Amino acid sequence: MERQKTSTGTAPTNRVAEHLREGYDSAAECITDHPGTSVLVVFGVGFGMGMLLGHLLASPPPEERGSLASFGRNVLETMSRYMPDTVSKRFGS
Repeated sequence: MERQKTSTGTAPTNRVAEHLREGYDSAAECITDHPGTSVLVVFGVGFGMGMLLGHLLASPPPEERGSLASFGRNVLETMSRYMPDTVSKRFGS
């Protein structure tokens, strides 16, 4: 079965596959050339994402809920002081 040719001479899927192959080969070469650095980078990224997800999924303890709400109100009040009047009125501040 022959692939359909476009006006540029190759099918778009072939071009995408070629770019993906080049990217994969480039990443594999970089990892081969710098294995220690690659491990540390991947560990750091994974650790950071885990911390972020853990923070986002964890609900605050009951004693902190009031302080977080108070902090949120303070942030909104401070922002409303610096917003133009038209924007403040739009948000009901």
